[in-house]
Amino acid sequence: EELIAHLEANENARPMTIRANTLKTTRKDLMRALKGRGCHVEVIPGTWTNVGLQVFSAPVPLGATPEYLAGHYMLQSASSFTPVIALDPQPNERVLDMCAAPGGKSAHISALLHNTGELIANDASKIRAKALVGNLHRLGAKNTVITNLDAKKLKTVLPASCHRVLLDAPCSGTGVISKDPSVKTAKELREIQQIVRSQKELLLAAIDCARTPLTKKKKRNKRKKVETEDEDSGDEDGTEDVGIQETTDESIIVYSTCSMLWQENEAVVDYALRRRPNVKLVDPGIDIGIPGFTSFKGRQFHHSLKHTRRFYPHVHNMDGFFLAKFEKIGPTPIAKTPEAEEAESLPANTNGRHRKRSLNESDKRSGVNGRSSQRDSQPVKKAKWHPIAPKIKRPRKGHRI
Repeated sequence: EELIAHLEANENARPMTIRANTLKTTRKDLMRALKGRGCHVEVIPGTWTNVGLQVFSAPVPLGATPEYLAGHYMLQSASSFTPVIALDPQPNERVLDMCAAPGGKSAHISALLHNTGELIANDASKIRAKALVGNLHRLGAKNTVITNLDAKKLKTVLPASCHRVLLDAPCSGTGVISKDPSVKTAKELREIQQIVRSQKELLLAAIDCARTPLTKKKKRNKRKKVETEDEDSGDEDGTEDVGIQETTDESIIVYSTCSMLWQENEAVVDYALRRRPNVKLVDPGIDIGIPGFTSFKGRQFHHSLKHTRRFYPHVHNMDGFFLAKFEKIGPTPIAKTPEAEEAESLPANTNGRHRKRSLNESDKRSGVNGRSSQRDSQPVKKAKWHPIAPKIKRPRKGHRI
């Protein structure tokens, strides 16, 4: 029954939603202005967003109003608010949006930063980057640097330098079938596998771009002890040691897709947790959504995937979406060489030494049998000099001298 409800919801259009741009206006003022133009506008129900508006009817196209052209709002689905809310950027931070076009989430980040700090908005497509430039100019984002690079290579350009990283990864789009019905027939299994491979590489690059959190240790604080009947207890100066207080700054990575496939969502997150033990999943801080899968058809995922969130069209009346929030807790481990990984994978014998590997084809062709010969095991002796008698030129047969 739930599957049928989900499929039927994909055939119906989602409600039109917009996001008020707090760099130029407030949600209350924007709602008043649109109602003055004859639009039926209501606040998105719930407390999870304070910038969203739902438009039920409008006598004019919402992409042509004076408020839109002035940058007072952005046409944006309600589910796409959630990654930025989970990212929770703070003023004066450096934030990276790896796949930023067309710019709705980047402008939302800039608004939460209050145009302070630094926002790096990247997109690999030069055509989509033009739309990104136009929207950020219209919405008044002044703290943004726009780049046109392959997101997988950003880890070499910005290695461990960003406070927060947003990766809204390219996906199959199975969560927005109501907007693009061609997704039902356009995607093949081979294409989805290529998308999954790209998502894994992008997520690892996003983790490597996030800065390593610094643990700051404060000096030992001493406070005055409360006078008691027993005055002999405690230090002589009448103070007690409350220990070392530690504060750790956050390093956050948010991964999101508009797909409903577990291969693009839970499987990718589980892969990242195995390849990057220096990150952990944390609660996104959003009171809507359904927890992600910890198992699917016999396949087990990491238990912390309960902190991820899924949004369904038939449950939340918004586009299908997936969200995962990581926290980086340490430096990225140094990648091991193939020889080291092979040595670790070999079983150990009773003496604690690794067993000798089996011969490969190149060893067999070169005559290596895996055991050193007796001659090779002996130390090299000093070579003796032997005089060589000069060769005498003998005449060839039939040759006259």
